[in-house]
Amino acid sequence: MGNEKKTNYLSFVINYNIILLIPMLIVVLSTYFVVKEHNLQRVMTEAKLKTESQSKYWEQEMSVLSLHYNDCRYSKLYSPTYNPGFPVSYLDIMQDLKEKESVLPFVDRLYFCSREERRIFSSDGTYNEKFFFSGRCRMDEKLLDTAWEEGMAAGKASFYSGSREGMVLVFSLRSKTEIDRPDSDGQYLLVTITRDKLMEQFTPRGTGGITAITWQDDVIYQSMEGISLEEGVEDDFEIYSQEMTSGFTVRNYIPKAEITRDGMRYLKSYVLWILVSLVVGLLLALIYSRRRYVFFHGLVDHTAALENQRNALQAETCLYELLTLDLKKGDDLWRKCLESGVHIDRKSQYIILFSKSEENERLKDYFVGMKREDPYSSAYKINLFGDVYSWLVLSCEEPEEIEQKLEEYAAAGAVFERGEIVSDAGRIRESYEETIHRVNRMYSKDDYPRMEMESLKEAIMLGEDSRMEILLRELRGIIAETDEVTAVLVSIETMNLLGVDFRKFYLLLKGRRFSGKDILRAFDCAMEEYRTEETAQSAPVVAASYRKRSITDILAYLHEHYLDPGFSVKYMASCFDTSVSNLSHFFKKNMGESISSYVDRIKLDKAKQLLRETDMRVGEIADLLQYGSSTGFAIMFKKYEGMTPKEYRENM
Repeated sequence: MGNEKKTNYLSFVINYNIILLIPMLIVVLSTYFVVKEHNLQRVMTEAKLKTESQSKYWEQEMSVLSLHYNDCRYSKLYSPTYNPGFPVSYLDIMQDLKEKESVLPFVDRLYFCSREERRIFSSDGTYNEKFFFSGRCRMDEKLLDTAWEEGMAAGKASFYSGSREGMVLVFSLRSKTEIDRPDSDGQYLLVTITRDKLMEQFTPRGTGGITAITWQDDVIYQSMEGISLEEGVEDDFEIYSQEMTSGFTVRNYIPKAEITRDGMRYLKSYVLWILVSLVVGLLLALIYSRRRYVFFHGLVDHTAALENQRNALQAETCLYELLTLDLKKGDDLWRKCLESGVHIDRKSQYIILFSKSEENERLKDYFVGMKREDPYSSAYKINLFGDVYSWLVLSCEEPEEIEQKLEEYAAAGAVFERGEIVSDAGRIRESYEETIHRVNRMYSKDDYPRMEMESLKEAIMLGEDSRMEILLRELRGIIAETDEVTAVLVSIETMNLLGVDFRKFYLLLKGRRFSGKDILRAFDCAMEEYRTEETAQSAPVVAASYRKRSITDILAYLHEHYLDPGFSVKYMASCFDTSVSNLSHFFKKNMGESISSYVDRIKLDKAKQLLRETDMRVGEIADLLQYGSSTGFAIMFKKYEGMTPKEYRENM
């Protein structure tokens, strides 16, 4: 046995630490190259954005310089031909240069160079040409000849006796008159830009990178000195360049070492992972049998949990059907309930409802722990209303014992409504109807059934058809008993939630006096047509006919068709080849609210816009927004805004 166990351990070590080592190495190398390529793309994208931004900035500055250059070129102030006082007018030239410099923060100085006079003019004085080019601005004077031939030139320069570095742009002010004078030595506009000014905008991304500006392939500026950017630089750098006007190019050099740095970091991490895996593999070998045992039981427990979840869902379905269908001992529903663990064959059965409040917390705990603490009694929670607990209790106790326990909780402050304790499971439905009728009177502050309507919205969103049937039956009772205005509002909102076309409902009531029973008959007539269509829609369909759409498609459809005369959630569901419940659930999941609530909000926003911006009457707005009457529109508006449409318009 020991040898067999050692063989198993050895086999495990080989399988886990040796065989898996090869694919692990493949994963490591593949990941390294993927990370390297991804990092290269990321860095080059950043370099592209950086270069384009720098290029755009340079183009903007050059366009401003071009305006000033043309102004100087065609100005009489700088022309000896048209300015008799030239160069006596140098004070005017100095003032003009000073004004131009004030709107060029990128530029250090502007200089006017007259080769005939051998003088340089600036905003702070004039200079002898020899002194200027030997101290003030050290540059290659051949740039003047190049500018004379080509119109402009650019090159490196040092300023203020070599204390500052930068570049100089030379613009020829050669006019047509000077072209006709071959003996003319020419006039130039010199633009000096210090390295400090350039560094403000032309800096590389990351560390170790270089940003450079070239003119006709000559480097006239680079952010990092001491590195040659001539041939062979491609071996150490990835380069992204952007050509600009007048022969300028901006280039960004990204060190290849920076690109591979992240890849090496991943590579080191994976090597460490391999080493750790080898060590962990040895440890796993020592406890392999125990792990295998735990894993097996984990699968068993998981299977049991899934089975319990399935039974819970079946039990929940049975509870809803007990409140909606007729039950007889031995029928399909009876057998289904017993198979799902709902013990409807016990002696005492009753429904109890109470609010979710602090004084009822002990009562809730009692029912939650009933099945665990009492093997002969079970309490089943029925999810009907958001703020009210609903429990079906099935017990082997005598009715007197049950009443005594509940009286003790009532004496402790619990407030609840209990249905009649029955022994025939077929009377559970009757007991529930009596209890819910009393609860509606207890918790409703007015005649509008907010609790039922909110629960109906939730049931539609979750696609809980059995729960919907229960709530629709409750709403029918409310429509029959409440006042006419509330009955109409409840009917319309219920049909709106279900996507029922309520025009038929409106036509049955239009133009005559009606009572609650008339409203109920009209509601049932409209709902009968809805149930017929729903039954036809629930027939099996080929899975391929369902066309998945995005929430964008649904929102676009809503905004385009919500004012159509025949608009309904049911018709909308047919357009998307799905059911009302599926569409409602998908919409709620993505938007956080139901379709009807969303449409109400769209209509409300449209109504407020029309009230603010037009002189339309309230009745006209109600007709435009597809409300059956101005009364229904006013009720809806006041529900959400707290005031009538007329009051809203007056308060603007």
